[in-house]
Amino acid sequence: MVDSDKLTVAEAAELSGYTKRHVTRLVKQERVDGQRVGLRVYLVDRESLLAYILKMQRKGRERHAG
Repeated sequence: MVDSDKLTVAEAAELSGYTKRHVTRLVKQERVDGQRVGLRVYLVDRESLLAYILKMQRKGRERHAG
């Protein structure tokens, strides 16, 4: 890719461990920054995805602590 700050849904899925469908849903629900660039093509902001992953990991730890 030309812009290293943007990932395809497939790249984002591989990086995160989520399914491509879930990554697309996160973008559509605006939980992760991204943009639609075609009929069914989305680009995902790398930093936003990483921040979301970290947030979910922290939530999981909080839920299981105590």
